[in-house]
Amino acid sequence: MSNISSIYVIDNKEIPIFTLEIHKQGSNAINKILLSHFIYSLQSIASQIESDEGRVIKIGHENYFIIKDSIINFKYIIEYSTETTFDQVSLVLNKIRQKFIESFEGKLDLPVSMKIELVALIKEYILDIV
Repeated sequence: MSNISSIYVIDNKEIPIFTLEIHKQGSNAINKILLSHFIYSLQSIASQIESDEGRVIKIGHENYFIIKDSIINFKYIIEYSTETTFDQVSLVLNKIRQKFIESFEGKLDLPVSMKIELVALIKEYILDIV
C-alpha cells in the first residue's frame, strides 16, 4: 500500500520497539531529533487511548490511526495519506496488531536480544503487507 508513510509500535513499557519509515522518492529525510519528539507526542496520545479503542488524528495531509490492544498492552500507530481509505489502513494495522500479539503474548519478559529477533521476523511480515 503506497500511501502508508510510517508505522510505529510501542510496547507495554512505553518503549518504541518497532519503527518503519517509508520514504518516497523525492521526499526529504526527516531530522532524527524532530522525529523522536514527534514519536514521543504520538506515544503520549496513544497512552490516553483505552484498550481496543482506535483514534484517527489528522495533521496536514497525513492521518495517524492509533490503536491499543488489551492482550499485550501494545500501541500501534500508522501514518497514511488522506488519499487512503480508513478501511484499507484499519485492515493493515489490525494485521500488524495481530502479528505482534501472536509473537509476544506470554513473552513480554524476554531479554531484549530475543525481542529484537522477534521484531525482525515481524518486520518481514509487515513489509509484505504494506
